[in-house]
Amino acid sequence: MQHSAPPAAARHSTTTAPNLLWVLCCLAASIAFSACSSPSVESGGNSDAGTIATDTGLVVDEDAGTPDAGGDNDVPAIPDATDFEDTGTDTFDAGTNTECPGAPGCDCVKNDDCDNAVCLDHADGKKCAKPCVDSCPTGFTCKQIGASDIVFMCAPNYVSLCSPCEKNDDCKVQGTDSLCIDYGKLGKFCGGLCSKDEDCPTGYGCVDAFDQDKGSLSKQCKLKPAAAVGDGGACTKDSDCADDAGCADNGKCGKLVLPTCGCSTWATAVAKKTSCMVTNEFGSCPGQRQCGAGGMGACTGGTPAKEACDGIDNDCDGDTDNEACDDGDACTKDACEKGKCSHKPTTDCEDGDPCTTGKCAPETGKCVMTPAKGSCDDNNACTEGDACGVGDDGKAACLPGATTKACDDTNACTNDACDANKGCVYLPNAATQACYTGHKGTEGVGICKAGVQLCVNGQLSTDCKDQVKPGPEELCDGKDNTCDGTTDEGCKPTGLSGQFSGGGGRLAGNQKGMIVSVAGEGPVGTATGKTKTLQAGFIPWLLSKF
Repeated sequence: MQHSAPPAAARHSTTTAPNLLWVLCCLAASIAFSACSSPSVESGGNSDAGTIATDTGLVVDEDAGTPDAGGDNDVPAIPDATDFEDTGTDTFDAGTNTECPGAPGCDCVKNDDCDNAVCLDHADGKKCAKPCVDSCPTGFTCKQIGASDIVFMCAPNYVSLCSPCEKNDDCKVQGTDSLCIDYGKLGKFCGGLCSKDEDCPTGYGCVDAFDQDKGSLSKQCKLKPAAAVGDGGACTKDSDCADDAGCADNGKCGKLVLPTCGCSTWATAVAKKTSCMVTNEFGSCPGQRQCGAGGMGACTGGTPAKEACDGIDNDCDGDTDNEACDDGDACTKDACEKGKCSHKPTTDCEDGDPCTTGKCAPETGKCVMTPAKGSCDDNNACTEGDACGVGDDGKAACLPGATTKACDDTNACTNDACDANKGCVYLPNAATQACYTGHKGTEGVGICKAGVQLCVNGQLSTDCKDQVKPGPEELCDGKDNTCDGTTDEGCKPTGLSGQFSGGGGRLAGNQKGMIVSVAGEGPVGTATGKTKTLQAGFIPWLLSKF
């Protein structure tokens, strides 16, 4: 039975009917000595609803502006209040208007536009709320509305579902526990609290979503990716397929098509926005998408481009000018310096071998070595004339020279040799060397003769040992003391007196010494010095015989 709408002046009086009935019930129960408690509200499609808190009710904004009816919604339909069905458990006042304006599900702007004085946000705009006691239609939850004048109304569970967002608070409408969920490159969009897939609208699944505020997981309704026509293996559910595939309607695995969230009337009215990426062959640049009169706007951000030497991160990879000067040569280090490209060699192909020449191959960036000509060092200190050539193994090599290094230091006190590692070595010896320091032409004349120099620690000593040099004058001793080739020159005989016995005698000497021989026998007396002494006669002669 449909009732006529009450006068406008009487609309608000009907909103307290459910509460009045509840009070009357409590009074009746009290008379029967029964305890009276707050009503337990059951969720109609939201498993997290439970007992409604009564300490802080939801305050409905009566001054909210008129929502923009425009927008683009390509997502599965979200339950709204356009057609409430009485479940048979809610109690309505018999005089409540069921026709618009003012009835539950009718469009409204503020609370005064509704018979029950409650105008709630819905995905498709503001609607007059439906009173409740313990249950609501699917997709709605019976909630306490208001703080002072408490009423219970059916509030939609998924007002913000699939709307653009940047943080969790963007999704929490009328006390819902919706989170801002990451959809990858598409951006972030609102979810809705759930416990199983059946709690979510058609086309949505109940998945584990990360709560960026609490740092934990929460079950949320999320738009399911569609599966293209399957051409893979048989399946009955998405989990039967690979990670990037889903179970298509034909019972075979097919490639998943990324879901697309649109802009509801509510999201358009509050100009919800989200992050996004502009992607092309050069990379991906971050931007934003926002709901407006034309629905979900395009991603407004930088468009990736090929890197240029301009101080800008053209391809949005986080590095500036990193590939702007690539000359395609693997042997150069490309850099952008003050707006100009530089290409410096990156590979030093000099290997230190004088018999090879290295060159970097631009295609691979590796060194290619070729034989070289010219002199070299074969690391043998005793070879001379080393030159580059080809070794026994057919590779470039330094070949030893044909000559051996000479190591004569002209020092008689060393033994000279060549060591392949050290080169010339000079070892001390014990050799001697003839020496003479007298006047030229006197060596070997008269008494003069050469001496010897000894080798000490590889060097000749300065001492000429055992040499005899010319004396200052003749000693009249029958020798050439001055080494001039003449003996006793300048020496004069000294007069002697004496008697000789025997058969004759001989006298020889000079002014400083003389020898007297008697009877032809050996000397029987000498006279030396300035004082001459002569011993002669028979007796000395006779004694000389014994």
